[in-house]
Amino acid sequence: MMLLAAGALITVLASPSPSPAPVVDVETGVSHESLSNGRPPWNSQYILLTAKNAEHQVMYMQLSSNQRFNQNDDQILLGAYIPVGERWTATAEAN
Repeated sequence: MMLLAAGALITVLASPSPSPAPVVDVETGVSHESLSNGRPPWNSQYILLTAKNAEHQVMYMQLSSNQRFNQNDDQILLGAYIPVGERWTATAEAN
């Protein structure tokens, strides 16, 4: 499912116009925190895909998983920055 969502993000940015291909960046990260008083550790992982096209439109998707207090919290974040004129940018996010 993650690969399908990543493919959809890249497909959305690829346009049939002769403009150059979008620039796609991939970032990943992990963290581990040890707690005191016998509490279980906190762990998190994420992957962030960002694509920017020639018109300076940016779309991104982040998949993350956090484990804290013996509970899991998985999230999908989708967002976009779209220039509106010379001085304004529209922003949208869904989580």
